Amino acid sequence: MGALDENGNPGYLHDETALRLSPPPFVLSPSEKQAACAKNLDGNFEMMTQIVKVSTPPAHTKLFCTIYSHEKSHASVLPHVISTWAPKCDGFMVASTKTDKSLHTVEILHEGPEEYNNIWQKVRSTWAYVHDNYLEDYEWFYIGGDDVFLVVENLKTYLYSDEIVQAGKNEFGQDVPLFLGRRFKEGGDIEKVFNSGGAG
Repeated sequence: MGALDENGNPGYLHDETALRLSPPPFVLSPSEKQAACAKNLDGNFEMMTQIVKVSTPPAHTKLFCTIYSHEKSHASVLPHVISTWAPKCDGFMVASTKTDKSLHTVEILHEGPEEYNNIWQKVRSTWAYVHDNYLEDYEWFYIGGDDVFLVVENLKTYLYSDEIVQAGKNEFGQDVPLFLGRRFKEGGDIEKVFNSGGAG
């Protein structure tokens, strides 16, 4: 269904490279830094400081990242995404309910209401927009919720691991599309399998 610009006009094309080419500085006040670095602040300190290791990805990786959000989260959530992991993506945009170039949000039109139970329509329209405008410029495409923290370097490294490279080839050694994600069975029903959305 396309996208609208900041004035509500149809046909908007987002510059997906703007954030990577001009990332904002990551700045914390002394009190924010003290709070963020407090041990066991949320019970995940050990995991984030001792278990999670950041790798060095292949330089030639072309990853397009998008997250879905809505205007109510623009001021509270998106600045944190934009100042941390998002600039590490080769292309980035936020599928939202309002276009705001400063936050890299794009109003993506979709069928049905803007509500949690209809998120699949928003995701479907977002994929259609990405396909129509960026498909030829990137090798990999990621989508997740606005509350995800993505270690981009590790995802890129994983995408070029032997396991994934081999999975993306057919019996003749030709590249084939590959869909990665966490599979769920609705109510344990094998007939109702879908990929988790929020985590990507």
